[in-house]
Amino acid sequence: MNFKNENLRKLRNKINYSQEFMADKLGMDHSSYNRLENGKQKLKMEDIPKIATAFNKSKEEILTELTGWTLNNSNHDNSQNNQNLIINLEDKELLIQLLKDKDKLISLLEEKITFLENKI
Repeated sequence: MNFKNENLRKLRNKINYSQEFMADKLGMDHSSYNRLENGKQKLKMEDIPKIATAFNKSKEEILTELTGWTLNNSNHDNSQNNQNLIINLEDKELLIQLLKDKDKLISLLEEKITFLENKI
């Protein structure tokens, strides 16, 4: 997945977070975070949930902000997104995890609906 490191910086600056704050949220030292923003260090997939939490956004929203492409269920023509999307093994694992999270949420909601229907 092609993360745009400058997007991480823009996102951080937009809400006035310091690099030190973000480094702490990601469990890394300031110099490592600085290298991350400058593109000298690669963003790890396991950092996506931490970044999402730090910015109070969903994993999908963060992925959209960092990559420039949108995860959606639409059948609209996303030819530009498709041209820019190259899925490697790490990306596939992240997408599988996102789908599992979605499935867990659906399952929990179905259980809640059944519980509420039985109370009526």
